[in-house]
Amino acid sequence: MAYPEMTETSGSVEYTVGNPILPEMDDEQPLEQTGPDLDVIARHVQSKFASWRDARTQLERKWLAYYRQWRCIQDSEDQTRGSERSKLKMPKTKEAVTNYTTSMLQILFAVDPYFDLQASQPEDKRSQYLRQYIRWLHARENWRNKIKLHLTEQAIYGTGFLRQRAIVETKERVVTRTQPRMAFDAMSNQVIQIGEEQVQERLETDYTRPTSEPVSIFNLYVNPTATNVQNAEGVIIRSMRSPSDLDRMLAEKAIEVLPKKRENSSGPTIEATDTLQRRLSSIGIQTSSETDQVELFEAMIWIPAEVLKEAGLLSGEGDGGDDSTSKGKEMHIIVANGTVLNPSTTEPAYGYNERPILQDGFEQVPNEFYGIGIAEISQGPQAALDATVRSRLDNKAIAINQVFAADRRKLTSGQDLSIYPGKIFLTEGPPGDIIQQMPVQDVTQGTYIEAQEYERYIDSAHGIKPVVGGGAGKKGEQTATETQANLGQAMGIVREMASNFEQNIMVKSYCWYARIISMYPNPDELAMIINPTSGVRDVLHIPTGLFASSLPPGSESLMGTDEPEFIPIGLISMQKRDIAGKIMNFLAATANPSDGPLVNRRYLLQEAWAAIGTGLDKDKVLPDPQQAMEQAQMQNLPGIIGASMGGAPMPGAASQPAQQVPTPQPGEMLPMSAPGGTPRA
Repeated sequence: MAYPEMTETSGSVEYTVGNPILPEMDDEQPLEQTGPDLDVIARHVQSKFASWRDARTQLERKWLAYYRQWRCIQDSEDQTRGSERSKLKMPKTKEAVTNYTTSMLQILFAVDPYFDLQASQPEDKRSQYLRQYIRWLHARENWRNKIKLHLTEQAIYGTGFLRQRAIVETKERVVTRTQPRMAFDAMSNQVIQIGEEQVQERLETDYTRPTSEPVSIFNLYVNPTATNVQNAEGVIIRSMRSPSDLDRMLAEKAIEVLPKKRENSSGPTIEATDTLQRRLSSIGIQTSSETDQVELFEAMIWIPAEVLKEAGLLSGEGDGGDDSTSKGKEMHIIVANGTVLNPSTTEPAYGYNERPILQDGFEQVPNEFYGIGIAEISQGPQAALDATVRSRLDNKAIAINQVFAADRRKLTSGQDLSIYPGKIFLTEGPPGDIIQQMPVQDVTQGTYIEAQEYERYIDSAHGIKPVVGGGAGKKGEQTATETQANLGQAMGIVREMASNFEQNIMVKSYCWYARIISMYPNPDELAMIINPTSGVRDVLHIPTGLFASSLPPGSESLMGTDEPEFIPIGLISMQKRDIAGKIMNFLAATANPSDGPLVNRRYLLQEAWAAIGTGLDKDKVLPDPQQAMEQAQMQNLPGIIGASMGGAPMPGAASQPAQQVPTPQPGEMLPMSAPGGTPRA
């Protein structure tokens, strides 16, 4: 409340009651803001979100159709004709998505561990322990299941997103300690110890760990002209938060202020823009958001210089402003209802210019942000398959159930024409002349072949031809040559998809894990891992800090001075298994004893065993020739064993009776791989 000035005169001197130095303050006039106005940044982010959301409205309608197609949800928009009685939808698209996801998981996680690290110095063993530590983190957060969710959404909509972030995990433990029990002694006028007592204390320790989170395509927004996450003007992740969620974020210091109350506006409501509400309504679940739910926008966005200047974060020209922000600045901010909720942490996460969002597409479209998925490729065949099956069921219902025609002029008025057992019709004349059955032809036989063709089209939606079964226009099965060709083509396409996923998602995710681990040193911790040398369960000691410079003398650091190179080995193991199969085929083709001296079978068996990827020592599994001969003598094996291991017969093998090879009769030709085989002229 401002105090009015009262001027009094005492003689020739005038003075003012109050403090004339302080400016007058009025309750209706707000205090002048001296710091930066971050609400300008908030309004800029919300305006970008509104424009980007409106630009992809048509895309979201298509994605909802793909969602119904994958979930087999019946909707009036998916009907081919209004007279359809059947509501059946065939789950063929879901089967194609599941087959793709399963195939990818089998390749990516074919072996354990499913990735390796290449340190800058070969003798440095810390990379092996870092690999075990990251695998331990993956097991804690069920990382394989998150990859499965990412692959599923990628297959449905064509594009998948995986976000990397750091979370704080609090561990609690109760510590019991013994302390002296003190009491006051009146005789000596002193406090003396009279015994001991047990005291329990609850200790809390915070650990900052990296984690991955799949982000739905419905909740991530970019500018329409972007081609990927990194070169986009910005990325906005939309979410709905309840008051309890906001309180938890405030306690975890993810935000530092609570949002203002939502003002009434004439724009779209939360329910109208919430895709989750629309997806739930598509399956018959009608819900409404809480009235106090808050719409949050987490933006990793480039702020132009004029917006920074208006917000007070950029000095004017000629004022010696920062040259690095003269054209704009990358910021990471959380906005809700026109308020920036994290004012002191608006810098990019972890100090990297690279945004911690990984993107990969099922099939990338050149110069476009969103790719093509299985649901979009198979949309036409799926609609044709559903229409064919529904028409077949409608025709079956008419053909099986009898249809009658009646002459209403010869029926008594007021009768119900429904038919059921024991029904009586009152007619004026012979009933056979009044009520007659109408035969309806069953035309569903020809639709079975059509349905099979549509299913075949959907099976090949990911570009892989059917490996087994007749092709288009064929009634029988494929020949062996066609099956082998299609199998080779299928494996080539799957390998290419797996290779792209490893480079775009897995390798970059491993790098983000290493960066976050190096930036947030945790207290000492013990983790149960698999020892990289012995292969047994071991305890990994994770020391305080991760760089050698921040550790006490003698401590070991998980992270060296250089970032290690991550190598996914899922696809590599698949290639090794192919090599092992080829080696085994070659050994089978050269099983003739006459070819024994020409083939080093022990070496080939060792390489095949190593390619299988069991992890066991190949030299211990396959002994040297001398040990093999001694073992053969102990087991009284024929001399062919020694010849197969080293190319020469075993000592003492001559005492074994030679196997009689039948001589081919005239006109009888044996294959070359058989003993005594003769090449065909």
